[in-house]
Amino acid sequence: MKKIIVAIVISILTLPFLALAATPAPVPSPSYNFTKDSGLGVTAEKTGHKSNILFGDQAGQDPLEYGISVILTVVASFVAVFFLTMVILGGFTWVTAGGNEEQIKKGKNQILNAFIGFLITVGAYGISFAFVNINSIILMF
Repeated sequence: MKKIIVAIVISILTLPFLALAATPAPVPSPSYNFTKDSGLGVTAEKTGHKSNILFGDQAGQDPLEYGISVILTVVASFVAVFFLTMVILGGFTWVTAGGNEEQIKKGKNQILNAFIGFLITVGAYGISFAFVNINSIILMF
């Protein structure tokens, strides 16, 4: 029970970071333009993979960075729904155990594993979001 409470507290403390990472931060115009200077924008245009809808210039960001941010946000949303479903299923298993210790333990483990997976996913999302927006992070300091 103590592990579950600790996992819940940790997940509640990490939620503000997830909310801040959900919207791409506006990037000031850096001296290094990732799309132009790396050549990926030209390659995307030549191969037909550049789309104005997904990779359009938004809030002063490079198109490729914005597109990756959109993809990461959509994937993180689906993963959050998946983990919420896993917690609900674990809670249902626990509530319907009817005093069976094995079922109670199984439900608790499902909830705990869902929170651990969620924390790992939030950490990976934060690292990848920081990597995509490295220009704005460097320019802050």
